[in-house]
Amino acid sequence: YGSVNVEGALNLLTCVNQHCDLVRVVHVSGYMLTLQDHLRQASVCIDQPEQTNWQWVYQQLGTYEASKIEAHYAWIKQAQSLGLDWTVIHPATVISDEVTGEIPVNQPIAHMISLLKRKKMSAIPATPQHYLPLVSIDYLVKVIGYAATETRLARSELLVAHEQRLTLADMFNIMAAQVGQKAPTRYVSLDLLRMILKWKWLAQKLEMSEEMLDFIRTEPLNVSELKTLIQKWNIQESDLEKSLTKTSQWIYQHS
Repeated sequence: YGSVNVEGALNLLTCVNQHCDLVRVVHVSGYMLTLQDHLRQASVCIDQPEQTNWQWVYQQLGTYEASKIEAHYAWIKQAQSLGLDWTVIHPATVISDEVTGEIPVNQPIAHMISLLKRKKMSAIPATPQHYLPLVSIDYLVKVIGYAATETRLARSELLVAHEQRLTLADMFNIMAAQVGQKAPTRYVSLDLLRMILKWKWLAQKLEMSEEMLDFIRTEPLNVSELKTLIQKWNIQESDLEKSLTKTSQWIYQHS
């Protein structure tokens, strides 16, 4: 993941800049980049990212998430050095649209639904206060389309997530109903899960990783900027529960 997320993003930007007359470049990152406390706890130097000990961050967060964070800062630096206008989009965990339900089976939400379908999710990882921030793909694409030409988003970042928050219990109830299973009702603490998942054979058996747990949050995401912009653009949030239902049905039929 490391070289693909970091070098791949930089090489693509350089290549496209050489062959195209770019007005604005858009980079899609992730909502974890908007959680300042999370970044600081992982020892990311937010104000001076070049001083970050990335090797330590990779040890703290794992290759996938750490490489996305490193790529984010490296990409912005590269865009600025090329004199380009840029916008970074930070989507929440992506689910399908509310019509087709289609989603790649390698997406995190698809994996979670698959675990429920195969009766491998016997407890809810976290507490009743935890949730997974979500965004439907059709809503995300609409926002990116408008954001790419929005003057106020030049050299700026935008978090894209549904304002509605489903607790993990609510989310599992919706997903489990579509795959013909009972949703888990017991909770298991994240600290205990992290300890269990340090054993590779157990992690493989459970089909989970420590990295997955970081995406489950309690703090609300700040979508105030997004709310202002979608009013200006006259677009609506899609129906989150309907999108999640369709996503679950798709995975039930295709995995």
